[in-house]
Amino acid sequence: MCMLITGICAGNAQGAFAEEKISEFNLDQMVVTASRIAESNFEANANVNVVTRKDIEEKHYQTVSEALRAVPGVAIQNYSATGANYSADYLYVNGTSHVLVLVDGQRANTNGSVSSVFQPSEVSNMDNIERIEVLKGSASTLYGSDAVGGVINIITRKPEAGASTTKISGAWGSYGKKTYNVYNEGMTKGGFYWTVNGQTDKMGEYKDGHGNTTVNKIDSKSYGVKLGQKFADKADINVSYSRYKLDYGRPETDASMMGPTVFTGGMTEGKKDNTKYTVSFDYKFNDKLSNRLTYFSRTSDLDDDIRHPATLWLMREKTWGFSEQLTYQDGNHTIIGGYDYYKDAMNKYHDQYTPSMTGTVDNKAFFIQDQMQFGDWGFTPGVRFSKHS
Repeated sequence: MCMLITGICAGNAQGAFAEEKISEFNLDQMVVTASRIAESNFEANANVNVVTRKDIEEKHYQTVSEALRAVPGVAIQNYSATGANYSADYLYVNGTSHVLVLVDGQRANTNGSVSSVFQPSEVSNMDNIERIEVLKGSASTLYGSDAVGGVINIITRKPEAGASTTKISGAWGSYGKKTYNVYNEGMTKGGFYWTVNGQTDKMGEYKDGHGNTTVNKIDSKSYGVKLGQKFADKADINVSYSRYKLDYGRPETDASMMGPTVFTGGMTEGKKDNTKYTVSFDYKFNDKLSNRLTYFSRTSDLDDDIRHPATLWLMREKTWGFSEQLTYQDGNHTIIGGYDYYKDAMNKYHDQYTPSMTGTVDNKAFFIQDQMQFGDWGFTPGVRFSKHS
């Protein structure tokens, strides 16, 4: 009996191996940046690179700057060893600095300063990031004129139902480098979810490959919280808050406006205090029509050269705005239309050349585009009307 059963199993196995065809499946990465809705990267009519959560964990990216440097066509010009200073890192996509940076689809650019377009160190806790999408090429119809070169969208993590996770870590390195962070996320079976994160970074002066010492001091703290409620697949509402505080020191210089820069060997000290609030509401009317309404408010405070009142550089800038987006999908057409509004207010500005300056500017925009797909061919006409104050 044993020999008989063995013979039958062997015969069936041989028949299965001879006849069965094994299919291969490639699960494509979902992206949202190209069309402001979730779609597969393969179907997006745009050049999009994605740094996934798996990439972050396997390659041990410690900062957003590190992750972005792995994307072809993206270049970052660092200010200081950590990129945290009075000036933010310069971002270039395919050679242009006309780049819009988003966090969860919301503007993160510091519009009031040409030297601080975005501070990557503000989003410092990599445990809180799900993926980073980089759209290379113009996206002006959906995002406006400052997205001529491309869009970088940093998407934070969203918990899974019935799960809760906590991670605590620390790192130490040369020149007084210390990093501590904590991250917690969870979602109840009823759909209520949360994420909480915090990180502190410290670093002192450092040396280059030739042994030359660069004066440097970094002491930053960043933390944030997101609370949300998911109503099955019908609706999702969430509120988030984040804050970034930085005390820094950089090499002191002594020069006139038009003269050469001379390093004195001393330290110029400064501080930053940036805060952001976001409210987002997604609602699905039916299988074809959905709506997304968002509001954000961001303050950027800078005090540079705080030990010398005569050369103090002070900035108090606030940006707030909202966006309304309707999406209609039917057959070969995906129609996206909406309204964007944001306002920049320079509540206070002072430097040694400009004693006092205040003012506000705003931007209003209507947009609509139709992403059409006919077999292997895609065609996306669109128009945006913007009015700057």
